[in-house]
Amino acid sequence: MPFTCKDDALFETELKNIVAAFDSDQECAYNYGKINHDGIRPDINNLATYTGEDDKNSEIILSGGEHLTYDLLYMEVKNANDPTKRDFYAIKWRKTQTGYDGRVFLITSKRPDLIINQGKEAAGQTENNLEEFFNGAEREKFKLLKKTAEMYKKEINELTKKYEDCTDANICSLLKSQINGTTQRYNDVINAMHAMIRLR
Repeated sequence: MPFTCKDDALFETELKNIVAAFDSDQECAYNYGKINHDGIRPDINNLATYTGEDDKNSEIILSGGEHLTYDLLYMEVKNANDPTKRDFYAIKWRKTQTGYDGRVFLITSKRPDLIINQGKEAAGQTENNLEEFFNGAEREKFKLLKKTAEMYKKEINELTKKYEDCTDANICSLLKSQINGTTQRYNDVINAMHAMIRLR
């Protein structure tokens, strides 16, 4: 659920309460973390979590570009009613010129370890040979999408490295904008690939 807040003082007070609530429940979580946009950043291209019963349904929580501007707080806990499922809680936020914006997540789905094991057991279900599930024009389309995604991913990594080494505010702002734009295009391509797979 997305949110905005134009009252800085109100948001910062509420954020302290949210952080305190997460911290107080930390012992209940089997996976817990904080990511600061101006601190240590994840070395993965994005942080995603499963939203369905298989590895083809996932939601990007923090994209490669977003981890340069957003802070993130998240935890995963066992679902109290179903031992095969887990609950994922998170909030991401950033300071803008007009206040704050962000998004709150509450996602219940099959436990990731069960999804991963299920995927390992399924023959041929690797990222490298998914294109084998398609024939003719569909295969060519999927291969093109995959190649485009790899190109965008490489571009994001190169821009991110430049941004991390950047010292000029104007250039940094331009790089950040380029990262966000390329990340959106990357996500669109990945979503198109997932849509093709789900239709199989």
